[in-house]
This record gives sequence, structure tokens and C-alpha cells, in this order.
Amino acid sequence: LIGSGGVWVWGVLKEMAEFNWIPRPRDYTSEGSRYARELLVAHKHPLQRKEAPSATVIVRGKGKTRPEKGDKGGGSVTSAVAIDPLSDPLSSGSQLTGTSVIDDPLSAASMASTTSGPVPLSFVPKGEDTEDAPVGERGLTWDAMRVEILSNYTLTGTISVTQWVTKATIEGPGVSSTSSGRGKAAQGSKPVDRTKSRMAQLDESPDDEREKQVQQMTQEQYTSHLRFLNQELIAAWDSDERVQALKIAIQCAKMLGDVSVPQFYPSAVVLVTDTLETFGKLVYDRIRQKGVVYDPVVGGLPKTISSDAFFDEAFDLSSISAEARETCTNWLYKVASIRELLPRFFVEVAVVACYRFLYGQSKFANILMRLAQTARGLGDPLVAAYARMYLVRKGIEVAPAERSYLLTTFSDCFSLFHHLSKPQDHSGPEAFNLYSPALEWILYCIGKKSTKESFNEIIQSYKDSINLAVVLRHIISSFEAEHVTANALAIVQLIKESDESVPRADLFIAFGEKLGQCPPPKEQRLQVLNEVWKVVSKLEDPEQYTRVVEVYIDFVVRHFSMREVNVLLKDLLKHVTVNKAFERVISRLQNIMERIVREYSDFGAILGMDGFMPLMDLFQSDSKYGACKILLDVFTKNQAPTDDLVIIHTMFDIARSLHDALDSLSFEDERRQVSRLICKYMEKIDFGKDVEQQLNFYRECREAFSNLEHVQDRLVHAVSALAMKTHRLVGGRHTKRTAVFVKACLAFCHITIPSIESILLRLHLFLLGGQVALVNGMVTQCEAFLKAAITLIADAAQGTDPSSAAFRNREETLLTFLDSFVSFLIVVPGHPEQGPFYLVNGLINVLEEYTWSASDVKLRVYFKLLHLFSTYYQMKFPYSIPLVDSNDTLYGSTDTYRTEVRTILNRLLEEILVLMAKVVEEKDGKRKQGMAALDLFNFLITSAEINASSAKLAVNLFLLSRKSGAVDSAYAKHSLHHVKNLAGASYQELYRKLASV
Repeated sequence: LIGSGGVWVWGVLKEMAEFNWIPRPRDYTSEGSRYARELLVAHKHPLQRKEAPSATVIVRGKGKTRPEKGDKGGGSVTSAVAIDPLSDPLSSGSQLTGTSVIDDPLSAASMASTTSGPVPLSFVPKGEDTEDAPVGERGLTWDAMRVEILSNYTLTGTISVTQWVTKATIEGPGVSSTSSGRGKAAQGSKPVDRTKSRMAQLDESPDDEREKQVQQMTQEQYTSHLRFLNQELIAAWDSDERVQALKIAIQCAKMLGDVSVPQFYPSAVVLVTDTLETFGKLVYDRIRQKGVVYDPVVGGLPKTISSDAFFDEAFDLSSISAEARETCTNWLYKVASIRELLPRFFVEVAVVACYRFLYGQSKFANILMRLAQTARGLGDPLVAAYARMYLVRKGIEVAPAERSYLLTTFSDCFSLFHHLSKPQDHSGPEAFNLYSPALEWILYCIGKKSTKESFNEIIQSYKDSINLAVVLRHIISSFEAEHVTANALAIVQLIKESDESVPRADLFIAFGEKLGQCPPPKEQRLQVLNEVWKVVSKLEDPEQYTRVVEVYIDFVVRHFSMREVNVLLKDLLKHVTVNKAFERVISRLQNIMERIVREYSDFGAILGMDGFMPLMDLFQSDSKYGACKILLDVFTKNQAPTDDLVIIHTMFDIARSLHDALDSLSFEDERRQVSRLICKYMEKIDFGKDVEQQLNFYRECREAFSNLEHVQDRLVHAVSALAMKTHRLVGGRHTKRTAVFVKACLAFCHITIPSIESILLRLHLFLLGGQVALVNGMVTQCEAFLKAAITLIADAAQGTDPSSAAFRNREETLLTFLDSFVSFLIVVPGHPEQGPFYLVNGLINVLEEYTWSASDVKLRVYFKLLHLFSTYYQMKFPYSIPLVDSNDTLYGSTDTYRTEVRTILNRLLEEILVLMAKVVEEKDGKRKQGMAALDLFNFLITSAEINASSAKLAVNLFLLSRKSGAVDSAYAKHSLHHVKNLAGASYQELYRKLASV
């Protein structure tokens, strides 16, 4: 043996010749009482969130930091933030520094692209919807509308664009433009001269400074061109060339006069107004920077007005400086001097928020009304429609409570739609889609938080002036559901009388969505449904029909009985079974089925409907798999435990369909999901005290779901629980019939467990079977389970490299299993012929031949066996099973039994000491040897009688652990303290020896 540790152990081995292990008698009941700790009531959960120090929250939002309430400035916001140590690290910032930042590279890239220039001005008045509101409460937003327009109105060919190119661009970057020179020269001039100079620049003809170039652009080039103009506008502004920036804004607005490609015009409006928004924000920010007043309370120091103050209705105009008013007036005069109506209108709408600096909120009603009337001068109906849309968009931002101009705008739109029925450019039925976004946005802003009177006024205007389905659809969609459904019968009649500009199905879908949100009066519901279905049932297109049913199914299942649902399903089947039309609408049919089953918890009533199972039969292949998965998932969540045979057999077939759809190519996650659903399904089946029928059900499940290991595992647990349920029903005393039934349950488990692939899982299940068998007093069946587990332990290491991480993980799991297995062996009675340690000796033989990754792991196994045989020596075991005699009752008082226990204990101790000598040669061996010595020391003083030889061995073990220098000092200190607290002269003498070491 090599090393000081080996020499020490060799000396201890010599002393073993004189040492005879004598287990100490123990009274487990008194020890439990003596060492029990006092139970204290926990008033606070140990993982409860604690108040953290102040953390700086950096909000990277719209180009600036967001101040908290009461903070008038920008910058970082410092607030007390409670940091949850268990929170998702990806959903928060650095918790070590207390700073919440967005470090996601994709989010950072997105923010970099959106904040490269000034963000378009977007006023959110107090009390209005914000981006933080739930989606259901926000309704339609401009961002959503913008994305929808850009995705639906695209350009397939090219568009002619009059591109204005400055002379500086033509001449090259080394030559400055005339406007740039004027701008720089004007910086040193007097204010009056500078103003005159800029007005002169504005009055100059574009031909004096620029040259026209008409180019053909694709949609991508058009977007890039506007992005370039936006950057040019920002660059001109940063260079103090304000007039040049205004000229760029004017030229962008002029682009909206081109309607040569009408199908792209809505997207062009969105792209151009983005640039105008940038211009409007720049002007607004410049005026706000000049709005500085002096607060005499703080000694005349300058105080900048917070931008939030401009959204307050109690805004004090006296706080605006004269310079800010003059700058604002100057800009508004510049805009008013634009000669052409179209650019003047769009630019003025872009800077409409600046009127706050002159009039506060008081004049916005007149200003917006004037702009609404100005839009009447736009001759082209398409241009006028989107000009009004932009006006309403800005009007809602600056004056959300103002309604009069909205109604005027909507009234003016009626005159535009008369052109749709005339044969002219972008008019007629093909133009409905072009006007739809503008009309939708205007009506949404009118309908938002509107009153019942406003809705009735709009409906009356519709009846009196126009009968277009496109208008009616947006009226229905834009107003609150309670206003629409309060006039449900009238709306249905209007839908019937509307023209064909929009498919009738779309109108009923919009109306059905409102019915789902807010039903009509109870006495009208059935009449409304019947009136709707008189039209819908005549739809011949299966796709349109199923779209309507998909929306109305929510209204029907919530407010009608299953009778009406069944009638609807029958009518649905009539429409989709013609020429196999269901194949084209299979996804909608699946949604309809899902909404029905999620609404009702009584699956018996659902399956009893005449139209439901024929609907399920329409699903084939992949669609059937998805439908079965949804149905089984809802069943496991909503269904109470049942013994209804109809429900059981129907859901059993559905579960079997899911099982049969899996194959060797199925993903493991998919197999796991199906297994979870089937296991939950089995939990819902309960035959009460009819345990035999329950076992028959489990037998059918074993046969049907044989390819899913998790299901087989769950079946073993379920049948074991069934045997224990029978044990409880008979009070632990079986009759002949119940004993036979429990044996059948155990046989079920013994047959099922070998079909499971995982060896470690099989080990635990064999142990479970043995425990259930012994509790029910069936010792022979218990031994069969335990022998199968002991035999299986030898196979646990096969096929894995002992040096691999997978082997070590499996080894740790095996050690955990051995803890439970050895603990259970205490109560297992010995064999009448093979002896009291028949099973334990077999376990020791298997463990000795097992290939362990290191000697210290094998040491841990032998320590478990030491504890086992030390317990075997006691006259009364720490626990027992009722009506089952363990070895303490069968053999505990015999000398032969106790002598054999001591012999095995000494043999195990010798093996442990040999392993301790070998472990020092392995990696980190000194620490492992010291820990093993201290563990054996603690076991010795706890479980062995202390005499001269055992005390000497204990001292040597403690000294060996100290000499290793790698043992936790606290562990050694507590071990010594434990010896001190033990009663008896031998322990006190041992403590004095240990303390003197």
C-alpha cells in the first residue's frame, strides 16, 4: 500500500484481528422522541420575494427613457424593484447589477433599426389605450392597420415616380448646395434677415434648385427611396436647414397625388405619412425646446416643460415662452404658404399638434373641422379618402374627445362611394377593397367609446344615403358589440338588403363576432339565429358557409342548448359532404369541433348528439390525429371521473387512434404528449368498488397501448393502486375472493414490467410490486418481485462505458434505488428453508460483481449494507407491516441468527477497510478516504457497542480523517459534538481521547 493513508488503514486492518463488532441495542422509539426537533410555524415562505435595493431600469422604448410618475425629466428611472431570484433570466435584465436592459441581439437589432432616426410623433392622451393594455382591450391599433395595409396592397410591376435630385447630388459630395450655403450664411445674420432668406428659399421654384427625374420603381425601390428621403430630411434638419427639410416633406406629400397604380396607393400613403410623421415630430420637438419658463420658487433657474404636460387638459398656456409661440407661428405660416392643396393639407395635418403651443386644447375642435372641410377640395376620391384617414388618425391623437369632425368626415365619405357604382377610374366593385382600410379606420375611431345615440345616427345616415355592403361591414365591425346586438334584428335586415359589393358571408361573420362578444336580448336570440340561418343555409360555397359556422358556433354553444347545436351540426354536414367538400375546409371543421367540446363538460351529451360523431368521421389521416388529440385533451381537463361505458369506449377508440398514428419516425416529444394524454384519460375512468371491471379496463389498455413505455409504467402504478384499494376495502384481511383478485393484480404487474425498456424504471416498479405484495400479506409474490429486481441490477451497467457521464448518472440513480430497496428488505421475512438472509446474500453477491465507476461509490453501497445488518441485529425493528412477521419476530431471539449477523457485519467492515486503502490511489483519493473514515466513525459510535477495541478503532478512523486534511471541518466538529452528547462512561472516555488527538 502506498501513501500515508494506506499505512494508516493497514494499521487498522492489523487491529481488526482483535476487534469483534457487537451492534449496540437501540430503542428507536425513545431515540425518535429524544432527537425530534421542535416544529415551528413558518410565517413567511423561504422563497418569498424580498425587497431588493433600488435598481436602475433603463427603458429602451421610443428613442428616449421613460420617466416615472412625478419625474419631469428624461433619462434613467431609479425605482425600488423586487428581484425574484427564481424568475426567468431571459425575461429580465441583469440581476447582479440591478439594471434591467434588453440584451437580446435580435431585439437590439430591431431597436437599432427603429431608432436610427427620430421616431414618428405619436401622442397617447391620458386615459387612452396604450401598448401595455391587453390585446382584447386595445382593439384595432394603427400599428396593426399599418402592417395589414403593407401586406395586402403590394405592387407587382413598377410605378412612375418623379424623383427630385439636388444639384449637390449631381455635382458630387464635394460641392455644397445653394440651400446649404444659404443656411450656413444665414446663421450669422440677424433674425429678420434669416427669416426673409428662408421665406425666399421656400418661394423659389423647384426648377431653380433641383432637376426632375421620372423613374420606374419597383415596390422595394419605392420603399428605399422614401427611406432615403426620410434620412435626407433628418440630415437637413440636423444641419439647421429647416426650409430644406420642409421642401422634402412637401415633395413627399406631392407623391400622394399619383394614383396611376391604385392597387398600391394605400401602401404608398402609409410609407409617405411615416416620413411626414418624422417631420412633424422634429417641428414639435424644436418648438418644445424653446418652451422654457423660469420658476421663481427655485431662484430663477430654467425649467423645461415636460412633454407629458401637453397632454393634460388643464394645460396652462401662460407657461409657454414668447419665443416658442413665435417659432410655432412661423412654422404654421410656412405650411400655410404652400401653394398646392394636397401637400399643404398633409403637411399641416402632420404638424397639427403644434397648435397646442398657441391655443392649448381649446381650438382643436375648430381646427380639425376646418381641415375636414378642406379635404373636400381634393378631387380624386381615392386621395380624398386616405387624406381623411390621415386626418382622423392625427385628430384622435391630439383631441381624443372631439367627435364632431369625425361625423363630418364620415358624412363626406358617403359622397365618395357614389363614384363606386359609376364606370370610371378605380371605381366600381373592384375598388371596394381599395377604400376599405380608410373607411375601416375612420369608422373605428368613430365607434371607439361611442354612445348608443352615435351608433343609431350612423345607422340612420347609412339607411338614408347609401346601401353599400362594404360600409355596413365596417360599421358592424367598428362599434361596440352592445350597440350592434341591441339592434340585432335591424342589422340582420340591413344585411339582407345590402348589395353584393362584399360577400354576404363576410357581413354575417362580422355580425357573428359581435354576437359572440355580447348576445342580444334573451327573447330575441332564437329569432336572430333563425333569421341569419335563413340566408346562411342557402350559401352554396362550402368555404363561405363554414367560415360563418366557425364564427357563430361560439354564440350557439354559449347561449343555446345542445338541441340547437345538434341542428347546426346536421346542417353543416349537409353542406360539407357534397362532393367531399369537407376536404377543403377540414381545418375549420376542426375548430368548430374544438369549440363545441371545450364549452361543454358533459361528454355523454356531446357524444349523444346525432351530428357530432359523423363530424368526427370526416377527419382523415393527419386531420384525424389532430382532432383526436384535441378531443382527448379537452376530455382529460373537463370530464369528471366516469364509469359511462359509451364515453369510455368512444374515448378509448380515440386514444387508440392516437397510439396507432405513432411510428418509429415520430418525435420523442410527440410520443411523450400522446402518452400524457392517454395516462390522463385512464385516470378519468373509475368504476368505484367494481375493482374487477377496473382491472379489465387496464388489461385492455395494456393491449391497446403496448408501444408507449410511459403508459405501461402508469398502468403498473394504477394496478398497484387498485390492489391497495382492495386492501383498504377489506380492512387488510382478505377473503378468498379478494386474495385471488390481488394476486391477479400482482400477476398483471409482473407480466407488464418486463415490457418496459428502461432498466432503472423496471427496478423501481419491481420494488413497488414487492411492497404491494407484502402489504397484502403475499410473501411468495413479494420474493418473486425482489428476486427479479436483484437479478436486474447486474444488467444496469451493461452497454455503458464506466468512465462516461451517462454511466455515472445511472449509477447515482441506482444508489438512490438501493436506499429504498435496502430499507424495504428490513421488513421482508426470511425464507423458511433458505434462511433469514436469502435475498440479502443474493443482493450482496450481485453488488460485489457489479462494475462501479470508483471505489468510493462501492464504499457507499457497503455503508448501506452495514446499516441494514445493524438494524437486523435489533430485537425490534424501527418499523413493520401489519399482519406480516419480519425477522425480528421470526429469528430475533435466536443466538444463531444474531451470530450470523455479527459475522456478516465484520466481513462487511473488513471489505470497507480494504476499499479505504485502495481509494487513496484514485483521483482525489485522499479526500475520499478521509470522508469514508469519518462516515465509518459516525456509524461506529452510533451503531456499535463502545469497548476498548471499538474505541481504538474509532480513534484511528477519526485521526485518519483528520490527517487527510480534506474533510469538512464543520462535519468533523459536529461528529465530535455528537460523541460528547451521548450518555455513558464509555462515550465520555472516547470523547476525551478524541479531544486530545
